[in-house]
Order: sequence, then C-alpha cells, then structure tokens
Amino acid sequence: NDENTPQPHPPPRPEDTLTRARSKETSYRSSWTGTKTGKEGRQEEKEDEERKDGRAASFGRMDRKEGTSDAVDRTIQGVQEPSAPKQLLRDFKLKQEQRAQTYSEMNVFFKSYLKDRDVKRYQTLCKGLTQKFKSIGEEILIIEKNLQQTKKHWAKLIRRIQDGEQTKLQLTVKMQVLQTKFCVDRDQKESPEYQKLMKAHKRELMQIIEVINETLEEIKYLLHSDE
Repeated sequence: NDENTPQPHPPPRPEDTLTRARSKETSYRSSWTGTKTGKEGRQEEKEDEERKDGRAASFGRMDRKEGTSDAVDRTIQGVQEPSAPKQLLRDFKLKQEQRAQTYSEMNVFFKSYLKDRDVKRYQTLCKGLTQKFKSIGEEILIIEKNLQQTKKHWAKLIRRIQDGEQTKLQLTVKMQVLQTKFCVDRDQKESPEYQKLMKAHKRELMQIIEVINETLEEIKYLLHSDE
C-alpha cells in the first residue's frame, strides 16, 4: 500500500526558488530588450565589448594625435613668433651695415675725384653706388612691411632710420656738390658763402646722424631683450 501512495515532493530550497526567479527575470528582460542569453548572448557581449574597446582606443589615438599636433603648432608659434621679428631686425642690421660700407666707398671715391678730377670715372662710380643704395633701401622696405604685421613699433623704428638715411644721403650729395664747386680754387674754399653753407649742412647732418644712431641703439637693445 505504501508503494501505491503518492510520495510528497520535498519542499523547494530557498536558493532554488531564487535561481528560478532570476532566470525568469532574465528571460523577461531578454524578450523585452532583444538581448540573447546563453552561449550566443555571451559571445555577442564579448564582441560588443571588443568593439567598445576598439572605439576607445581609436578615440585615444585621435586625442593623442590632436594633442601632439596642437603641441607642435604651439611649439612652432612659440619659437617662430618671437624669433621671426628678431630675425627681421638682424636682417635689417646687416643691411644697415652694408649701407654704412657704401657710404665709406662713396667718401673714398669722392676724395679720389677731388684729386684727379676724372669726371667720367666718378660718374660711373656714383651710378654703381646709387644702385647699391637703392637695392639696400628696397630690401629694408620689405623688412619694414613684414614687421608691420607683428611688431608695429619695431617697424616704426626702421621707418625713422629710413627717413633719416634719405635725408643724410641728400645732405651728403649737397655737400659734395658744394665741395666740387668751391674747391676748384683754394681761395673759394675760404669764401664766407661756402663756409656758411657747409656749416649749415654739417649741423643738420650731425643732427640726423644722432637720431639714426639713437634708433640703432634701441634696435640693438631689442635684439638682446626678451620682447
């Protein structure tokens, strides 16, 4: 009789009940979100994580690349912006030295002319000197225009020198013409008219040279400063 009597099932264990509840909850969520469960679901989750890692790595490379590019740009700007204007000043300084050398040649040629009175030779030499002054002036003008874009104050200093040099050259030529005119005869060199004109030109010339030299000193200071 005992064999035919249905045996009662043992009561379910609490952990089994919790496991089945979680299974039903997972199944419910899977059907709602479309997420697969089991081996196939785990495989897709793994692939999804790998894709996320790949995108993160890609973004990381992009960030590093952009950061490097920005750093390079900042380095280029940091080096070139301050140094480019100074290089222009160095170029100007070199051109100014060339102009001073041209003045020295001019004085030598003129003294030689006063001795030998070779007009044709002197005119040929003056033509070459005029071309040198013109070439130097044009190159300095380019430097001045470039500085106007970054250092307007520096460009104004060069303009001051340029204006002074133009007046200086005009006065130098005037004085040479006077010397040529009055020095044919030594007695005329002692004339009051000659002395008066030469004295006025020399005074004006010294004033111009003083302005030029003061401005050159200011440029020299800028070349050695951190500005």
